[in-house]
Amino acid sequence: MPFLENFSRDVYHGGTQNWAVAQGHDGIMYFANNDGLLTFDGKKWKSYKLPSGIRLRALYVNDDGRIYSGGFEEFGYWEKDDRGNLIYYSLSKQFNDFELRNDEVWSIAKLKGTIYFQTFSSYFSYDGKNVKGEKLGFTPLSFKEASDCIYVNVAREGLYAFNGSNFKLVLPVQQVGNSDITAILPLENEDLILCTGSAGMFYYNHSTCIPWAAAYSSELSRAVINRATMTSDSIYIIGTIHDGVYAFDKHQQLAWKIGKDQGLQNSTVLGLCIDSFNNVWVGLDNGISLILQSLPFRFSSKNLDKVGSVYSVRYVEPYLYLGTNQGLYKYDPEKDDYAYFFPEISGQVWDIANLGNQLIIGYNDGAFRIKGNEVTRLASINGGACVRQFRHNGAEYLIQGTYTHLVVYKKNRAGDWELAHVIQEFVNPVRQMEIDHCNNIWASHVEKGLFKVKLDNNLEKAQEIKLYRSLSEDRPQEKIYVSKIGGRIIFGNGIQLYTYDDLTDSIISFDKLNEQLGEFKSLHKIIPVNDNRYWLVNNNMFALVTFVDNKLTFLRKIPFSYLNNKLVNEFENVTEIAKDIYIFCLENSVCLYRYEHGADENRAKGKTFFNSVQVSSPGKNTVYLPVNSVNRTKLEYDKDNTLTFDVAFPDYCHKDYYIKYRMDGLGENWTKTVNNLPIKYSRLPYGKYTFEADIYSASDELLDKISYPVTINPPFYLSYWAFAFYVLLFIGLIIGVKWYISHTIKRNRQKIEQEQERLRREELERQEKNIIQLKSEKLEAELTHKSKELASSTMLIINKNKVLQVLKDELTAQKEALGTQYPNKYYNKLVHIIDENIGSDNDWEVFQTNFDRIHEGFFRKLKATYPDLTANDLKLCAFLRLNLSTKDIAHLMNISVRGVEMGRYRVRKKLNISSEENLVEFMIEFK
Repeated sequence: MPFLENFSRDVYHGGTQNWAVAQGHDGIMYFANNDGLLTFDGKKWKSYKLPSGIRLRALYVNDDGRIYSGGFEEFGYWEKDDRGNLIYYSLSKQFNDFELRNDEVWSIAKLKGTIYFQTFSSYFSYDGKNVKGEKLGFTPLSFKEASDCIYVNVAREGLYAFNGSNFKLVLPVQQVGNSDITAILPLENEDLILCTGSAGMFYYNHSTCIPWAAAYSSELSRAVINRATMTSDSIYIIGTIHDGVYAFDKHQQLAWKIGKDQGLQNSTVLGLCIDSFNNVWVGLDNGISLILQSLPFRFSSKNLDKVGSVYSVRYVEPYLYLGTNQGLYKYDPEKDDYAYFFPEISGQVWDIANLGNQLIIGYNDGAFRIKGNEVTRLASINGGACVRQFRHNGAEYLIQGTYTHLVVYKKNRAGDWELAHVIQEFVNPVRQMEIDHCNNIWASHVEKGLFKVKLDNNLEKAQEIKLYRSLSEDRPQEKIYVSKIGGRIIFGNGIQLYTYDDLTDSIISFDKLNEQLGEFKSLHKIIPVNDNRYWLVNNNMFALVTFVDNKLTFLRKIPFSYLNNKLVNEFENVTEIAKDIYIFCLENSVCLYRYEHGADENRAKGKTFFNSVQVSSPGKNTVYLPVNSVNRTKLEYDKDNTLTFDVAFPDYCHKDYYIKYRMDGLGENWTKTVNNLPIKYSRLPYGKYTFEADIYSASDELLDKISYPVTINPPFYLSYWAFAFYVLLFIGLIIGVKWYISHTIKRNRQKIEQEQERLRREELERQEKNIIQLKSEKLEAELTHKSKELASSTMLIINKNKVLQVLKDELTAQKEALGTQYPNKYYNKLVHIIDENIGSDNDWEVFQTNFDRIHEGFFRKLKATYPDLTANDLKLCAFLRLNLSTKDIAHLMNISVRGVEMGRYRVRKKLNISSEENLVEFMIEFK
């Protein structure tokens, strides 16, 4: 059977039942679901509910891309908006002369440009403008369009032809076993295949009606046919109520059958559709299934759970032998059964080697030979994993790796293989083994390293055993794989390939082959097909290659996903059973693959398109751009602009495709993504860009590409108008700069002139100040001189008064001593003369005048400031300013020292000076 992929409601997030399936012109799949309309582009599912929330029963995709749908008392069509979302337009609300009463649309057909919606009691027509409804007097089960009419299955009556206005009975129900026709398959020559619910299928050529695929009529009657369609290569697909999907070829033979026992998630088929890749989509009573019948893979429809995981297969006509983890089985094509089991071989089978007319079985409990129906134990050494044939001294030998020893077999006289001996010196578990042209045995240890074993001439003993723990200089120990290609020994460590150089007896990198292999240089197995064709196996893919004259050519790459990822890990195996026909070993199954040159290149491929292209920025509405624009789309600049591309590639054969994308214009490298999440570019600067997306298959084949050119206009300050403004501004700036320079030169000249004038004035002022300073210094000198003169004059007066006072005192003493002897008149006259010359007002006036001139109106300013000062107070203040002592002041004022102290006290009071303040300093500083 073909590859089967199931989609449960947990995957598509819709209702359980799927009543109809259709494919749009863009490759998108559409499903009439209980919850509304489902869409699938190969990666993403979307669900669209009708405004009334009803279930859909029927779908039809028109040439203009509209998707017509119908359900309970509702029908209309869907169209995509600018955002790529489907919008529903109801037609059932557009007529007023017809009342819908429990009318439910079950099928939709087109005739001469008019769309017809069928219910069990009526039909409705839509010509693109008007909607009309017609009641019927019979019960139509479905409408099916043909070349020039619509065929109508009428319950309990038979097949009618409808020409747009009239219904005509063309085949009574009695001619199809009195069973209602449930499905019609129009053929290219206008003949029909009629499917019935309980009488099988019939071939109708407008004159006769005869059973078709009669051998399966009873089986199909029990299954109850419900839907039918046909592939482009004339495979008739039949959907049943009770037993899933049947496929018949044009020779009326069953090509394959998929029911619940074969993995279909539900047995009841409600809808069928053949997509553009020739695959079968099945709408089920519970879920959706995809039958990839276009791919060149066929899986065993038998349940092989009892057989177990398959490690090796060999085809010896007409039987297929399967070595599994549970033993050895034989498939009999006549009985279509794997039931034959070899009781002698009931455990792990590692390898089946077809050597002439006998099979050598590598088994967990030894080795067996099968020749015809005869089973013979060859050896009891546990774990026969691999066997290689070689010639030595003209004789043929086999050598086998086991869990422990190397085992040698030879042919007996009857030509049968038998045990020769065991190499006792070698005790290691071997998984892979090869023999080079020098008869060196290269044995790969199960977990670590590689052994080179050289046997003696009798092949009985190991003369040399050399262990290579690693092929990489930076790894002390690793698992090493050994294979052979083009007669040359190949070693692999999961990184690259190496080979043996017998001239230097060393293992070297096989650079030439590594370059040709690319990613496959990490292979861990090479399976020979013939002398120049090989299967390569890496961690996720098979590759069929040819190797001729040291040139490697890839013929086909097959990802593990194409084999449902059911390969036995690290024991992947494939065997050719006929020319270009291969069988892959799987877990509990096998897969048959037919290689056809150029088949992949000729197989239909999906067409990439944009679901949506949008530009957005925070705080602003999202703008959806035209997805099919052929011209470069222009966008206004926004520093937060985010461009989002939603790419769709509805190719259901290459389900593991990946996308490489980049934004040309950003200088970025290609980015790989394995899903179809929207691809975003944020904060794009202005400029010209082209978004590019390349679609690759899992085997790295370029499937399709798409691009979207876009220009982000520069911001307003970098627009053409802005540049024109900048030019004018630049010209103005030049003029302004020129004026500024001229004005600056003029202003600088004026400044220089003003500076020179200032310097001249400053020089004059400086000279005047010097003159004034000289005058001031002269005046100061004169003042100092005058003060000195005044002080000298004052001291002279003080000295004069002292002398006069001494004379007076002496005269008084003499008077007292002489008494009457010294006449009073003489005495008084002398005393009067002395008193007149001590502190006379005339001396004071001279002193005051000179003092006031020297000290710039000291008396006038002091009297004006302190008007309460008396003449004696002013005199005392003048003496204090001259910093005279109290005793000198007393002589000058002709008073006692006590009198001076009292005078100082009165002046302090009148001047309001505290006792802490120095009265002399106050007078000196007063101005």
